[in-house]
Amino acid sequence: MKTILITGHGGAAGAKTVTAGLVSALRVQGKSVVALDLCPGNLLRFHFGMNPEDERGLAHQILTQQPLEGANFRNRQGIDFIPFGSVTTEDYAHVLAWVNQYPEWLNQWISRLELGDEGVLVCHAPLSSHALWRHIIQDAQQLEIFGLDALTPTRMEQVLRCLPWLRTERSRWILNGFDATRRLDRDGELVVRQRYANRLLPLTMHRDEHHREALAQHTTIHAYAPSCQGAHDMTALALALSLKQTQPPGTSS
Repeated sequence: MKTILITGHGGAAGAKTVTAGLVSALRVQGKSVVALDLCPGNLLRFHFGMNPEDERGLAHQILTQQPLEGANFRNRQGIDFIPFGSVTTEDYAHVLAWVNQYPEWLNQWISRLELGDEGVLVCHAPLSSHALWRHIIQDAQQLEIFGLDALTPTRMEQVLRCLPWLRTERSRWILNGFDATRRLDRDGELVVRQRYANRLLPLTMHRDEHHREALAQHTTIHAYAPSCQGAHDMTALALALSLKQTQPPGTSS
């Protein structure tokens, strides 16, 4: 089984969108896949059609000492998803205290998953909740998402300089939100690919309004518009991760 951590850099990098899209693409390809939201914002659930009033999630399972799988939600596309759950600031503090006491909790849960050799666990893993997932990073494939704008090169430089503890040799970067009609996007992509070619996956995720429309309908991009550019991008990402793109940066194909 493969574990994938998806972390976004910047407020609108699109980590939740990429997480939901990748999970959807893997499911369409017939993979056994589970999505896990490790963000206390608890917003990934809307991509999978969960009732906004449903407060279940991993936080409640932890606080009540119940098995994590008890929070599982299966949507209409057959995607299994474990949300973070609705929590107060005090609840989240208790969750972090418990995690500090039992740091191997996530590794132990993953070891109980029965997804088979080809199964995939995809985790939305923001920096803000690093304490929850730091102990699985050595065994996971990590994708770091960067929104493409005028500050992307600066943001990448800061991430390398200030967050070296965040990544392993298996971490790869993804450019998200590319618009070919914008000269700044075209120039920006060229600059960062020349500068960080050994870290970036050789694909770019395009800006596609269908992502927002699918979210508004509380469904996945493949269920809403399977022939759109956004769906094709997610399919390409899923295929890339299943082939040679899991090699460490700097490794030749």
